[in-house]
Amino acid sequence: SLIKDEYIPKQTPSSISKQLFKLSLPSLIKLVYLWLQSSACKPHEHTGNRAAEEKDNTDYIYTIYEHDSFISNKVPKKTIIDRIVSYDWRAGLNFQQLSQLECQLLFDQPHSHSWVCSKFQNANNQDFIPLIEPNFLVQNIHSCFYPMFKAHVHITKHPNLSLIIIRIQFFEGDSHIILNQANPFGKAHWIALPLSSPYIFHKAKSDIFSRLVIQAFEKTFGETEQGFIKVTLLEMLPINSLESLMKFKGASRSTKAMGPWSVYADNLIDDSPLERPKLKSDIYRHKSIISTIATRNLSHTEQIKQLANLRFTGRTHSIEQGSSSRAPLSMAEFKIEGRYQEKQPTVNYTQSNRLPANDKKISKNFSPVFTLRLEGTDIFGGLHELALEAIADSKHLPSYLTGEDGVTAGLVRKGKL
Repeated sequence: SLIKDEYIPKQTPSSISKQLFKLSLPSLIKLVYLWLQSSACKPHEHTGNRAAEEKDNTDYIYTIYEHDSFISNKVPKKTIIDRIVSYDWRAGLNFQQLSQLECQLLFDQPHSHSWVCSKFQNANNQDFIPLIEPNFLVQNIHSCFYPMFKAHVHITKHPNLSLIIIRIQFFEGDSHIILNQANPFGKAHWIALPLSSPYIFHKAKSDIFSRLVIQAFEKTFGETEQGFIKVTLLEMLPINSLESLMKFKGASRSTKAMGPWSVYADNLIDDSPLERPKLKSDIYRHKSIISTIATRNLSHTEQIKQLANLRFTGRTHSIEQGSSSRAPLSMAEFKIEGRYQEKQPTVNYTQSNRLPANDKKISKNFSPVFTLRLEGTDIFGGLHELALEAIADSKHLPSYLTGEDGVTAGLVRKGKL
């Protein structure tokens, strides 16, 4: 069932160039260095007169890509891509190169995918933290799909986050058919495993392959002392940023430390008794957020800005990222329920298809239910900007609209999340 990294599927130079053009020039050169260092991705053997000049000399190829003009971005990206496609890897990219290319695109374009979150749990519904061993993981994922499908599995570590990225691509048929498929790009399934965490991030899909991938992870980690391991999908909206998802479900001290709680995650409030304070003025400045803003001798505009900054960032002063939140979200949804009791009905229903005007029992206990859905590039950052402009009232904004509660969806009943 294992598809080797060295296999080269059928592909056209134009399809390879199209993918390579999506990379930035530094990422492209970084990827070439990675291929040159791998025994599975060596440049293809050359023939003819040029072969005599560069005969099996990887060091010479290194020198080409390490040229000062390449590093200083003076050479057009097209020149490098043409050499990759037409000469060094003219027979095509193998499965390892294709996987590394798509992983680099994922790192360069972190908002190109939507992710949802599931949780590993044992039979007692207790959190289970899996022990991630790449070789064991690859072999077990392969065995879960054989003989129905063949799969290529690529595992790498995220360069900036404590995440293991897993790319799985399924194929049907024997090796000859697989290598002659015209489109090696696409149809890949992505899994992200945060280290020291019971969560698993995956694409927001519901097709049969997505379900098979989740089942494969359940079988991979198998039975423990607490019973069989299951993967439970959490009720949350898709998030199009792994960095934001790590802020909510990661294993770091900043997890769920949103809004005013962020100053604790950044170690700006609590000091270790074993540490000698070096910047007393900074500590004093951050501790001063505890005082009441209204008692300060500030203009009305400054009071509004300080209160808005305090509600959304935990600081009264502006921070480097402006009004952007620590974990930008593109979507949030809250179902809001409430009950309002009135002595007299405020609306007289006169139409025949509505409640009669004298039905005071129902109109006294009117219970509205509605859904509040927010969408944008950074919804909490946008609300922060509205608060800074006094369009939104920071004093009365509920905590779930400042990002403080660290949730993307929920039920609000009588004002409480």
